Amino acid sequence: MDENYMYLHCDEWDRWASMNPCYDNRIYRKRAGRRAMWRALKDDIENDIVVVNDERLSDIRKAILYGNPEDANEHIVYAHILRLEEAL
Repeated sequence: MDENYMYLHCDEWDRWASMNPCYDNRIYRKRAGRRAMWRALKDDIENDIVVVNDERLSDIRKAILYGNPEDANEHIVYAHILRLEEAL
């Protein structure tokens, strides 16, 4: 099974009811997907849609590109990364 990720916008408390997979409907797969997810998050940070502590930006980048992207959730406000398993 491969791991895939969704990058969802949400409220500041990460409530599931605030996440809309019909709006945020991209699945990020493999290395290219991780890079695309990082670019999407970075664009949202620059446009003040998502809030992060600038001191943690390097940790967030490393988690998304090289580690477990869900680890970045503790440093992100107004967005959430969700792992999905691909069933074959």
